Parts: sequence; structure tokens; C-alpha cells
Amino acid sequence: MRGLPTKLPATFRTTTALRLWLHPRDVYALRDAGVLTQLSYGVFRRNDAPPTTVFRFASATFEVGLSKIEATPGEYVRIYDQERTVVDLVRLERGLSIPGMPRILQRYLSAEAANPELLLEYADALGAQEPVRAALDAAASSGNRGTQGSESRE
Repeated sequence: MRGLPTKLPATFRTTTALRLWLHPRDVYALRDAGVLTQLSYGVFRRNDAPPTTVFRFASATFEVGLSKIEATPGEYVRIYDQERTVVDLVRLERGLSIPGMPRILQRYLSAEAANPELLLEYADALGAQEPVRAALDAAASSGNRGTQGSESRE
């Protein structure tokens, strides 16, 4: 059994391994030896790669906040808008261990394009109304601490 090629990406398909002269029998032997994890049929991840967290989204709410942008002329990609991203960060925070969540929310709220009403609408659709409202309240109160009592006196 051969070792891992140095150019093998963290996550790869069997076809990628073949291009790097790693035979499928060696890929499966490396999987069986605990060097690789099989993510799905023909898709593998090196175990020395940084960990990956997988989240599954309900089909009923998958389209909430999803839009289509033109990445390059004539080539479109689907991407979630900033409100959906913020709601997902709050509702999935436990699984992601995101440092600085209040600062992320403060930055969102201070942006000219911020739309807290849409944020709460998405939170309601995604079953995250309570944690999003609590996070918004916490971010708003911590963001106001530095401004209290700083009014100028004439």
C-alpha cells in the first residue's frame, strides 16, 4: 500500500486520487487503515486535515434567503443573503463555536443595508426566533455601552 501523495487535497474524489497515481484499492486500504474517512461514495477526506462540520438543511426552508448572483459573465451561483447568513450563524453557533458573535451582530446592525425585520422573518421561518432575538438584544445592549453618557454638553 502506498502513502498519501503530497498534492492530495484535504477532501477529494477517487478520480483526483487516480490523477495522482493513487489506485482505488490503495484509497480503500488507506480508509480501512484509518488514514482516510469516506464521506460518501467516491468522496474521501484525509484524517490529518482540519475537522469539518456538516449541517443538513430542511428542504422546506432551503430556499429562504437564497439568491442568485452572476459570479463571472454568464456564470451564476446561488448564495444566501446576509440576513440568512446571520440567522444561520446564530442558530448553528453551538456546532460552530463562533468567537465574537456579539461583535458580528453589532457589525451587521451598524451596516447601512441592515434589515432587522427581515432577519426576524427568516428566524421565524427557520425556527430560530428566540435565539436570534436574544442575540440581537445582547448585541444591541453591548453595542450601546460605549455610547451611554457620551453626549456632548454645551
